[in-house]
Amino acid sequence: ITATVGPGMAGAINIERESQLSGAIHTKAFYILGGLLRHLLPTEHPLTFDASIAFEQSYGGIDGDSASAAEIVCLLSALVGEPIAQNLAMTGAIDQLGHVLAVGAINEKIEGFYDTCAALGLTGTQGVVIPAANVGDLMLRHDVVEACAEGRFRVWAVERIHEALALFFDRTAGELDPQTGTYPRDTVLHRAMVGAFVLWRRAQAKPDDFEVIEADDETEQAEQAEQAEQAEQAEQAEPAEQAEQADAPAEHAAAAKAGDAAAARTGPLDPREPP
Repeated sequence: ITATVGPGMAGAINIERESQLSGAIHTKAFYILGGLLRHLLPTEHPLTFDASIAFEQSYGGIDGDSASAAEIVCLLSALVGEPIAQNLAMTGAIDQLGHVLAVGAINEKIEGFYDTCAALGLTGTQGVVIPAANVGDLMLRHDVVEACAEGRFRVWAVERIHEALALFFDRTAGELDPQTGTYPRDTVLHRAMVGAFVLWRRAQAKPDDFEVIEADDETEQAEQAEQAEQAEQAEQAEPAEQAEQADAPAEHAAAAKAGDAAAARTGPLDPREPP
């Protein structure tokens, strides 16, 4: 699954639905994804951006909601501008409040990803994120259970999308402060709020705004160049001033010696001599 975002007003676009490859359940799940995004990012401005999500090189029909949790993680990755872990797989449906819901064929999905990882070589960091509601349905093959017991493969059970975000981004997802309406700094959802704000500003910008920004940048660059030139001239002038100050005492000493010599040659005035 891939996702891209940019300034615009179209919102999230389901490429599978636009190409008529999405079933009714998958389309409904995608609309729920949009509701969850508004719930997670309660900005003071509209969420104005274009986002597209696609199942790459999938040319058959797609249906079901088991990929919706992975889709929101992928979309937030694009909005934040950070890659997510590629050693993890995820299955799970979502609701508009961020709960991860149960899906079908949970054992087959885990075993399928395990077989892929085993073929490439188990590293101990690979695993599958599943809904906690599916834990009671697990009946995995003996080799998968053994790999999990030995720490060569893992299965994480999550109840909320926040837990999945922490795993995929390797940072805290963040909890919304109801009083300020913000997330703690440097959390996943805080960065997503910042990304949404930047896209909103770009969507509102006019061509003249870009010209002003460009002109301001040129002015700033010119000022910086002038300051650098002045600093360079000051550095070059400083050694000359120091040398001049060092020579000054020697000149005064030479003048004093010359005056003493002249006085010695002249001597005191003789009153018998005419002026």
